[in-house]
Amino acid sequence: METKITRYQSYSGTIAAGDTFAINRQGRSVTCLSASDDLEIVIDDGSRSFFTAGISMEFDEPFSKVQLHNPTAGPVTFLIATAMGKVDDNRLTASGNLKVLDPGAGGESFADVIASQADILAMMQNDEDQRVGVNSLGQSNFMLNSISTSASVLIDPSLNTNGAILRWFRGFSNTSSNHAVYIDTAAPSGPDDATKRRIYYTLGIAEHYQLEGLPLGIPSGHGLWVIGSTADSIRIQGGFDLL
Repeated sequence: METKITRYQSYSGTIAAGDTFAINRQGRSVTCLSASDDLEIVIDDGSRSFFTAGISMEFDEPFSKVQLHNPTAGPVTFLIATAMGKVDDNRLTASGNLKVLDPGAGGESFADVIASQADILAMMQNDEDQRVGVNSLGQSNFMLNSISTSASVLIDPSLNTNGAILRWFRGFSNTSSNHAVYIDTAAPSGPDDATKRRIYYTLGIAEHYQLEGLPLGIPSGHGLWVIGSTADSIRIQGGFDLL
């Protein structure tokens, strides 16, 4: 006797706390269309996995049994679908109070209603829409023509509230003075300050150089500093982005 397997079947019901609902049916995909609380799913004799509204699972090989377990302390009402192919649920759901303005009833203005709907739209935006924008590469820059025994700030730590990226850095050192470049929360006291994070140090020779390992991330609250062993004329240039 040949058993005919339908391509799509939906199941709904309520599972008491701690109970399990079993479905003996072959399929390749299972989708949770709605659930009043989180569930756990077992495919054939496998292990339990988290399962809730909006989750869809697709398999290369067909399964023969699906079990839904209620791990919560109360009953869970569900609606799922199994199929031999893929099931897509393209419905969009959002919760909130949608106000309808009656022009003859007085009270709220159109502006009030629009502002209320903006709250719902904000709730529906995804993380991509709400991400912090990143400035174009190297939008900020610095240039220094001289150094002294007091540290010069190239990236101000008070402005670096979300982190920064050092894009490029070039310098020219003089034979009469050593200088060092630091990344830290406060200014270094000199080119040999071991309490601060030094990333470059010259040895009193005339040379053109550029920092390696760029782009370089600078943590929020940290600045970029340069300081010399004596006052001298040098050239330092660079570009960075504040995130």
